Amino acid sequence: MNERTLKELLAELDELETEKPSRIRRSMKRNAKMLIGISVILVVAGVVAAVALFSHTVPPFSPSVVLTSLCADGTLTAASSSSTNGWVQFNCGGSTSALVASTGTATATLTSFAASGYDAFYIIRGGTPTTSCTTGPTNSVRLDPGPIAITFGGTNPVGDWNYCASFSDVDPKASFTVSWSQ
Repeated sequence: MNERTLKELLAELDELETEKPSRIRRSMKRNAKMLIGISVILVVAGVVAAVALFSHTVPPFSPSVVLTSLCADGTLTAASSSSTNGWVQFNCGGSTSALVASTGTATATLTSFAASGYDAFYIIRGGTPTTSCTTGPTNSVRLDPGPIAITFGGTNPVGDWNYCASFSDVDPKASFTVSWSQ
Protein backbone atom coordinates (compact mmCIF):
# COMPACT_ATOMS: atom_id res chain seq x y z
CA MET A 1 0.00 0.00 0.00
CA ASN A 2 1.02 3.43 -0.73
CA GLU A 3 1.53 5.25 2.43
CA ARG A 4 1.97 8.92 2.33
CA THR A 5 2.92 11.15 5.09
CA LEU A 6 0.71 13.85 6.39
CA LYS A 7 3.21 16.34 5.11
CA GLU A 8 2.90 14.99 1.57
CA LEU A 9 -0.92 14.99 1.69
CA LEU A 10 -1.01 18.62 2.91
CA ALA A 11 1.36 19.67 0.16
CA GLU A 12 -0.85 17.93 -2.43
CA LEU A 13 -3.96 19.63 -0.96
CA ASP A 14 -2.24 23.04 -1.14
CA GLU A 15 -1.38 22.31 -4.76
CA LEU A 16 -4.98 21.40 -5.59
CA GLU A 17 -6.31 24.54 -3.87
CA THR A 18 -4.03 26.81 -5.90
CA GLU A 19 -4.86 24.96 -9.11
CA LYS A 20 -8.64 24.96 -8.59
CA PRO A 21 -9.27 28.78 -8.89
CA SER A 22 -7.31 29.01 -12.15
CA ARG A 23 -9.37 26.14 -13.59
CA ILE A 24 -12.53 27.94 -12.49
CA ARG A 25 -11.31 31.21 -14.00
CA ARG A 26 -10.54 29.47 -17.30
CA SER A 27 -13.97 27.93 -17.31
CA MET A 28 -15.64 31.28 -16.50
CA LYS A 29 -13.70 33.02 -19.29
CA ARG A 30 -14.76 30.32 -21.75
CA ASN A 31 -18.39 30.62 -20.64
CA ALA A 32 -18.27 34.45 -20.89
CA LYS A 33 -16.87 34.25 -24.44
CA MET A 34 -19.61 31.83 -25.45
CA LEU A 35 -22.27 34.08 -23.85
CA ILE A 36 -20.95 37.15 -25.69
CA GLY A 37 -20.85 35.20 -28.98
CA ILE A 38 -24.43 33.99 -28.55
CA SER A 39 -25.57 37.55 -27.64
CA VAL A 40 -23.95 38.98 -30.76
CA ILE A 41 -25.65 36.36 -32.93
CA LEU A 42 -29.04 37.07 -31.32
CA VAL A 43 -28.66 40.85 -31.75
CA VAL A 44 -27.66 40.51 -35.41
CA ALA A 45 -30.54 38.09 -36.06
CA GLY A 46 -32.96 40.49 -34.35
CA VAL A 47 -31.79 43.44 -36.46
CA VAL A 48 -32.05 41.42 -39.66
CA ALA A 49 -35.53 40.28 -38.68
CA ALA A 50 -36.59 43.88 -37.90
CA VAL A 51 -35.24 45.19 -41.21
CA ALA A 52 -36.95 42.42 -43.17
CA LEU A 53 -40.38 43.00 -41.55
CA PHE A 54 -41.70 45.85 -43.72
CA SER A 55 -40.93 49.14 -45.43
CA HIS A 56 -42.90 52.33 -46.11
CA THR A 57 -42.69 54.62 -49.11
CA VAL A 58 -43.38 58.23 -48.21
CA PRO A 59 -45.24 60.03 -51.01
CA PRO A 60 -43.90 63.27 -52.47
CA PHE A 61 -45.10 66.43 -50.80
CA SER A 62 -44.80 70.09 -51.66
CA PRO A 63 -45.15 72.33 -48.63
CA SER A 64 -45.96 75.31 -50.82
CA VAL A 65 -48.82 74.26 -53.07
CA VAL A 66 -49.69 77.30 -55.19
CA LEU A 67 -53.25 76.38 -56.30
CA THR A 68 -56.01 74.36 -54.69
CA SER A 69 -59.57 73.62 -55.78
CA LEU A 70 -62.59 72.28 -53.93
CA CYS A 71 -64.15 70.62 -56.98
CA ALA A 72 -63.22 68.34 -59.85
CA ASP A 73 -65.35 70.03 -62.54
CA GLY A 74 -66.46 73.61 -63.09
CA THR A 75 -70.07 74.70 -62.71
CA LEU A 76 -71.60 77.39 -64.92
CA THR A 77 -72.49 80.16 -62.46
CA ALA A 78 -73.11 83.23 -64.61
CA ALA A 79 -73.50 84.10 -68.28
CA SER A 80 -74.01 87.19 -70.40
CA SER A 81 -77.52 87.87 -71.60
CA SER A 82 -76.37 88.32 -75.19
CA SER A 83 -76.28 85.24 -77.39
CA THR A 84 -73.38 86.66 -79.42
CA ASN A 85 -70.18 88.24 -78.13
CA GLY A 86 -70.86 86.78 -74.71
CA TRP A 87 -69.14 85.15 -71.79
CA VAL A 88 -69.75 82.37 -69.28
CA GLN A 89 -68.30 82.16 -65.78
CA PHE A 90 -67.42 78.88 -64.04
CA ASN A 91 -66.59 78.09 -60.41
CA CYS A 92 -67.19 75.16 -58.03
CA GLY A 93 -70.88 76.01 -57.59
CA GLY A 94 -72.61 78.61 -55.45
CA SER A 95 -70.08 80.97 -53.95
CA THR A 96 -67.19 78.47 -53.92
CA SER A 97 -64.40 79.73 -56.13
CA ALA A 98 -62.81 77.50 -58.76
CA LEU A 99 -59.26 78.15 -57.50
CA VAL A 100 -57.57 79.43 -54.37
CA ALA A 101 -54.09 80.80 -55.08
CA SER A 102 -51.14 81.15 -52.72
CA THR A 103 -47.86 82.90 -53.41
CA GLY A 104 -45.91 81.16 -56.18
CA THR A 105 -46.03 80.15 -59.82
CA ALA A 106 -48.37 77.62 -61.44
CA THR A 107 -48.72 76.62 -65.08
CA ALA A 108 -52.07 76.20 -66.84
CA THR A 109 -52.34 73.80 -69.79
CA LEU A 110 -55.52 73.59 -71.90
CA THR A 111 -56.63 70.40 -73.64
CA SER A 112 -59.20 70.46 -76.48
CA PHE A 113 -59.74 74.21 -76.13
CA ALA A 114 -59.25 74.96 -79.83
CA ALA A 115 -62.16 72.65 -80.72
CA SER A 116 -64.45 73.90 -77.94
CA GLY A 117 -65.97 76.82 -79.83
CA TYR A 118 -64.87 79.45 -77.28
CA ASP A 119 -62.74 82.40 -78.34
CA ALA A 120 -60.73 82.95 -75.15
CA PHE A 121 -60.37 81.48 -71.64
CA TYR A 122 -59.39 83.41 -68.51
CA ILE A 123 -59.04 83.17 -64.77
CA ILE A 124 -60.77 86.16 -63.17
CA ARG A 125 -60.81 87.67 -59.70
CA GLY A 126 -62.74 90.35 -57.91
CA GLY A 127 -66.13 90.62 -59.57
CA THR A 128 -68.49 89.31 -62.20
CA PRO A 129 -67.88 90.16 -65.85
CA THR A 130 -70.15 92.82 -67.33
CA THR A 131 -69.63 92.94 -71.10
CA SER A 132 -66.61 90.58 -71.34
CA CYS A 133 -64.35 88.41 -69.22
CA THR A 134 -61.95 91.34 -68.86
CA THR A 135 -64.56 94.02 -68.05
CA GLY A 136 -65.89 93.88 -64.51
CA PRO A 137 -63.37 91.67 -62.70
CA THR A 138 -60.50 93.38 -60.89
CA ASN A 139 -57.99 90.91 -62.36
CA SER A 140 -58.01 88.66 -65.40
CA VAL A 141 -55.33 86.45 -66.95
CA ARG A 142 -55.79 84.81 -70.35
CA LEU A 143 -54.90 81.11 -70.32
CA ASP A 144 -55.29 80.14 -73.99
CA PRO A 145 -53.65 78.86 -76.07
CA GLY A 146 -51.29 77.81 -73.23
CA PRO A 147 -49.41 76.47 -71.53
CA ILE A 148 -48.91 79.64 -69.52
CA ALA A 149 -47.05 80.18 -66.25
CA ILE A 150 -48.76 82.56 -63.84
CA THR A 151 -47.11 84.04 -60.77
CA PHE A 152 -49.47 84.74 -57.88
CA GLY A 153 -48.69 87.16 -55.09
CA GLY A 154 -47.85 90.32 -57.04
CA THR A 155 -49.86 91.65 -59.99
CA ASN A 156 -52.01 88.52 -59.70
CA PRO A 157 -53.12 88.51 -56.05
CA VAL A 158 -53.41 85.44 -53.86
CA GLY A 159 -56.94 84.32 -52.98
CA ASP A 160 -60.06 83.23 -54.87
CA TRP A 161 -60.19 82.98 -58.69
CA ASN A 162 -62.87 81.76 -61.13
CA TYR A 163 -62.87 80.82 -64.81
CA CYS A 164 -64.42 82.83 -67.63
CA ALA A 165 -64.76 81.84 -71.30
CA SER A 166 -65.78 84.24 -74.08
CA PHE A 167 -67.52 83.44 -77.36
CA SER A 168 -68.59 85.33 -80.48
CA ASP A 169 -71.21 83.05 -82.09
CA VAL A 170 -74.29 81.08 -81.14
CA ASP A 171 -72.86 77.66 -81.99
CA PRO A 172 -72.91 75.05 -79.18
CA LYS A 173 -69.74 74.90 -77.09
CA ALA A 174 -67.84 71.68 -76.30
CA SER A 175 -66.08 70.85 -73.07
CA PHE A 176 -62.34 71.18 -72.63
CA THR A 177 -59.89 70.65 -69.78
CA VAL A 178 -57.52 72.96 -67.91
CA SER A 179 -54.72 71.27 -65.95
CA TRP A 180 -52.50 73.01 -63.42
CA SER A 181 -48.94 72.13 -62.46
CA GLN A 182 -46.12 73.74 -60.54
